[in-house]
Amino acid sequence: MNVLFLDIDGVLNSEEYYRSLTDKNLRDIPIDRTCLARVKHIVDETEAAIVLTSSWRDSWDKDPEMLRREGRTLNGLFKEYGLAIYDKTPVAHEGRRPVEIRQWLDNCNEKIGRFVILDDYDFNWKRHRMFRHWVRTDYEKGGLSDDQAEKAILLFRKSSFYFFMERFEK
Repeated sequence: MNVLFLDIDGVLNSEEYYRSLTDKNLRDIPIDRTCLARVKHIVDETEAAIVLTSSWRDSWDKDPEMLRREGRTLNGLFKEYGLAIYDKTPVAHEGRRPVEIRQWLDNCNEKIGRFVILDDYDFNWKRHRMFRHWVRTDYEKGGLSDDQAEKAILLFRKSSFYFFMERFEK
């Protein structure tokens, strides 16, 4: 199973997108559908499962009874694009996203093929030996771009040797 670790703010929205919003309802769940279509392209090309790493995961749960309003809306938007959220990372503590991803990988019952991280913020990915898996998006300028989506696809297709070696670098 390939895994796409997905942040929301700065990936599926941006400062530029926020400025373009005028309708109050759109401001409640600000997801740029253009960026969501790019995530759909990545998933279609790589068959990756989406795992939320964003603080938005607090409103989402696998159990439909546990979903809050934002989580239900997020599921609805993803469903419109033929996408589904597979899971979410555990919460270690603020600013520890690499640790949370590593915990999720270590505790996953599925065999993981490759993984890519979409995030606008550098959580010191290099120190955590995840730099080669990270595609940096731009919060100020549109979130996930076409070029960044293509880079994510290339990372999924990259030689498995690099991913095999990183397992031993922990």
